[in-house]
Amino acid sequence: MMREAPIFEKIALIGAGLIGSSIAYASRRANLAGHIAGYVPRPETRARAEKMGFADSLHGPSPSLLRRTCGRARSLPMSVR
Repeated sequence: MMREAPIFEKIALIGAGLIGSSIAYASRRANLAGHIAGYVPRPETRARAEKMGFADSLHGPSPSLLRRTCGRARSLPMSVR
């Protein structure tokens, strides 16, 4: 049974592989989110995901985000990386 209004305004998924795309399709089918955003770092994978209708919006790496994230990752212990 389809919900009248989505539970979530937006959901964000990291990756367009089997798990990410399955979550996106199930979320869309059940009307769980008004907007599904996906982070897909590789341009060729992002293009395929776009053709498949994986999400409402797809995003790749952002230089400012990478700088912030990579700086934090380098300060983590090896067991956490």
